[in-house]
Amino acid sequence: MNYLSLFGDTVSSTKIKEITAQAVEHKCGVSSRFDNRVEKLKSELVNNNQNRLFSKPKLRGLSVEQIKNYQSCYGRVIFAPFHFDEHRHILLDLIAHGLSSCAPVAGKCFWDLYQLRNLLPTKSQNLIRLLEVEDVAVGKELVKEMRKGSNGFIYCDGNMGSGGNRSKEGTSIVNFFNKRIRVKSGIARIAMLFKSPIIPVFSTQDVYGNRVLTFEAAIFQDADIANRELVQQNIIQELYSRLERKVSESPDKWEYALCLHRWLEPENNSLNVKLENNIVAENHVIEINKQRVAFISQNTDTLLVDTQQNKAYKAPAIMSSFFALLRQQTSLKIKELLNECPTEKRNNFMSIVQEMVQQDLLFIKSA
Repeated sequence: MNYLSLFGDTVSSTKIKEITAQAVEHKCGVSSRFDNRVEKLKSELVNNNQNRLFSKPKLRGLSVEQIKNYQSCYGRVIFAPFHFDEHRHILLDLIAHGLSSCAPVAGKCFWDLYQLRNLLPTKSQNLIRLLEVEDVAVGKELVKEMRKGSNGFIYCDGNMGSGGNRSKEGTSIVNFFNKRIRVKSGIARIAMLFKSPIIPVFSTQDVYGNRVLTFEAAIFQDADIANRELVQQNIIQELYSRLERKVSESPDKWEYALCLHRWLEPENNSLNVKLENNIVAENHVIEINKQRVAFISQNTDTLLVDTQQNKAYKAPAIMSSFFALLRQQTSLKIKELLNECPTEKRNNFMSIVQEMVQQDLLFIKSA
């Protein structure tokens, strides 16, 4: 349902099923590859075989030298990974390239490795500092470390901030695949606090199975904008625009696609017009709730899908042409729809429309 919500009817239902299956398989594969790498690294640490500790991935985008220049100019940078593809490797790959970071993370695999950091070469021991992401003081600890000059490492996709996924505190609303989603915005606030550049970073594999670490162009806050909320909004929107491009190319590699339904911001239906006795004015229009509705074709039928409730509705014969029009247009005049509907079926048509309005699938508004 989350992939259907992302792509709507721009992708066939068969293709969406394929993407979903590939996503599950991909996540198992990347988790296994990282676990194997950590186990091998732990073995090398225990055996004091320091020459084989870290393999450097290929680099794309910004060079390590450019990043270190940013560190010199701004005091620190913030690495912004996403839960995309081989993201678990990024922390280790930063160490391999001599880049420090302080990272709020979760996962036993990371912490098992962290316990052995004193076995690392001296120059590498201070390149990584892990913080427990579930700790209520994790934000303060991160700021404390960054005041000392540490680079930040903050996963920036998701809405699980300190207040949980239902809290609006510390969040921003951004456009993502033409959906309004509410996401955490702590990375922007910290960047604004330190005036630090944010460097989006992705870890992927090339066609030969080699890891590739891509440092994308840095994101800077606009010093000409006095409104801090707008600055924050612009930063988060740019991060999600970068993510959208990656997900468009490889939708099965974004792990958080399976959580998207929790981020969707409900449409404001307070402007819904209540029709008394189905009396319709010339300016009354029907709009689809794009936040939760998608369409799919099944044989010769058009199905309206409520992506939040995981329900699909087959169009009654009287509504089939209406559903088809909704797929093509964002707003339909009710008067015009009724004029095309046989007189004896108009009440039935409007009853179905009103029921869909009550379920927040459609809106009736004054144009």
